[in-house]
Amino acid sequence: MIRHPFPKSVNAPIAMILLAGGFGLLLGAGAAKPARVAVFDATRITDGSERIQAMIAEASADARAVREELESKQREFNTSSEKFASQKSVSSEDVNERRRAELARQKEAIEELQFRLSREINRAQTAAVDPMRKMIMSTVRELAAEQGLTVVLSSDNTYYFDPEVDLTGAIIARLDGR
Repeated sequence: MIRHPFPKSVNAPIAMILLAGGFGLLLGAGAAKPARVAVFDATRITDGSERIQAMIAEASADARAVREELESKQREFNTSSEKFASQKSVSSEDVNERRRAELARQKEAIEELQFRLSREINRAQTAAVDPMRKMIMSTVRELAAEQGLTVVLSSDNTYYFDPEVDLTGAIIARLDGR
């Protein structure tokens, strides 16, 4: 639940005017120099930048190897399970017990690989996200300085903006052109 920043005695329209006025001051509306604002779409940058996609692929390489090993072990387990099911009724109890034990070992190996895969995915995400974020923010700062911008917002948090103030394409071009 969002707490209202004003006492209940202040009605909503007045509160909104006060908030808007405060936001205007933050953007420089009360200063001598007017604010110059731009936006960017982080998802479009992540999806559209070849450099960012290469970083994601590189960070995910270890997880991909574990995933392939897991898929192989799952296929082996399925084959063994099918063989056990089809021969269970004609095999001795001793043979069935050995097959059950082997299936249990295979299942345990699969569970360990699933854990490793989860760990590798988390590691890859951690390894990729921080450098990507730093690279994007550095590029945003460079473009903002070059264009004399005083505020750059994420388009995810912006209700409306003129497409002319969207830096997303320029950020992707700069990232991929480095």
